[in-house]
Amino acid sequence: RGVKNFYIEDVEIDGQDKARWGIQLGADIVDENGVKFGYIKNTTVHHTVKYGVYIENGAENIVFDGVVSRNSLMEDGISGRSNPSEYPSLTKNLFFINSVAHDNAGDGFDIGSGDMQVFQGCVSYNNGGRQGVGFKVWGGIDKGGEIWLINNLAYNNAFPALVIKNISDANVYIFHNTFVENDTSGRGVEIMTVDYNPDSGGFRMGVPRLFMYNNIISSKGKGPILTFYNERTKIVESDCNYIVSSQKASFCKVRHDRKEVIYELLMKELGSSKDKSRKMGCGYLSEDLDIHSYIQVKDAKNDPGFFDREHNNFSLSQFSPAINKGCQIGITEDIHKRPRAKAAPDIGAFEYGPAQSH
Repeated sequence: RGVKNFYIEDVEIDGQDKARWGIQLGADIVDENGVKFGYIKNTTVHHTVKYGVYIENGAENIVFDGVVSRNSLMEDGISGRSNPSEYPSLTKNLFFINSVAHDNAGDGFDIGSGDMQVFQGCVSYNNGGRQGVGFKVWGGIDKGGEIWLINNLAYNNAFPALVIKNISDANVYIFHNTFVENDTSGRGVEIMTVDYNPDSGGFRMGVPRLFMYNNIISSKGKGPILTFYNERTKIVESDCNYIVSSQKASFCKVRHDRKEVIYELLMKELGSSKDKSRKMGCGYLSEDLDIHSYIQVKDAKNDPGFFDREHNNFSLSQFSPAINKGCQIGITEDIHKRPRAKAAPDIGAFEYGPAQSH
């Protein structure tokens, strides 16, 4: 606290099941002094009692590059808070690159930011016990923010792969991710939106605006794959996603006026018209909802074609139907920094090539 700039590289922190957390950074409680720039690279934190890494209010411009947080006994691997009712300055501009959170009792990543969050090439798996979300993001608490998830992998977490909690409006860009068999303690939900206001202890309607391209979402539960408890969730754009359920689950559940509406999984490619897209019931059903081209939804007979699913290798096999089926959206590399096809990239976090696990 009170340090403006720092750099940490090639460090291992072993909490020995005694330390409350491995790394704590943020603002001073009395004044607004906080970290203004920080870079943590190739660092491992493990066996803490609570958080592996804890980011307090006031921290700004922090890059986590190759950080591993694992085996937290009670809480999250990497956790951050941004609550204006507690501190005068908000957490802003957090970047997670090639970082991993696994085997923590809480969530893998549980990050709040008043401005921008970026997750790129990150992996979250086997988290759960107390909670267990793969990526939990709190965006736009102070104002409209941006959340970017690019080339990430989440699997076998006790709760959904992605939970979006927005206090106010935010754009959420979900590009080239692979989410596989999460929500193991529940019904198989992979993406959920919730709007929770901690100040009043209740819910307040922000508008998370989702942009979803080139994601593989594979669920083994019977419940809705997408669950929007924030009924004002808007899928603004969505295309070239490969969505599969081994249990023929319903596709989407949306809360409207305190009533839950469930939309069945459509085992076909959808056309480009708004009428067809509205039948999916995904998000806020209004005239500005446009799920264009198609969302590709398949049943268990059309597996995404992972290289070795049994051993958690979710790169694509040569028989994968996701190869060359993606939309060109300007993402030039995959999770392993291999170049993506220029015209028609592969769907998911992995571009087809020599098999590589995470």
